[in-house]
Amino acid sequence: AQGSSCLVVCQSMQACGEQVKRFSQQGRPEHTCLEVKRDRIEAVVQSLLRLQVPLEVEAVFATLDHVYPASPGPRTSTRIFSSLAKAAALDVSFVALDWHRANGYELNCFHYGAVVDACAKHGQWTKAVQLASEMAKSRVQLDTVTLNASISACERAGMWEKALQLFS
Repeated sequence: AQGSSCLVVCQSMQACGEQVKRFSQQGRPEHTCLEVKRDRIEAVVQSLLRLQVPLEVEAVFATLDHVYPASPGPRTSTRIFSSLAKAAALDVSFVALDWHRANGYELNCFHYGAVVDACAKHGQWTKAVQLASEMAKSRVQLDTVTLNASISACERAGMWEKALQLFS
């Protein structure tokens, strides 16, 4: 039916709530929730990357409040953190972590892991270790990928003693 909500049409996927405007000859929607989500994620990331440095926390929070999906799932958040990490937007990533906490979203090892990995790749060993420690304080299990990224960051900086402390 023309104008049906994607919520109804795409029941097996996480609903995006977008209106379906076109249907194929078989009556299927021509867009999928996944395409809409990719567009939204890209919009969020691009909006965040346009912010001026030095960052103002309020500006990042306001941008996230404005462009973030109404009820993001953990995968959406992971994709956003991964995209920010690939763009080497470490400061924005840290503020985005704060925004998630402030808005009651649960952070998991994948969210932290994306940011820790970016820290490791960009020589920010202190921030990588800080996040690994924060994970433990937040009762998020430190997974193998995140632990390896933290150790790698310390190793690159010649801080093997700090890497050993991650095991305690």
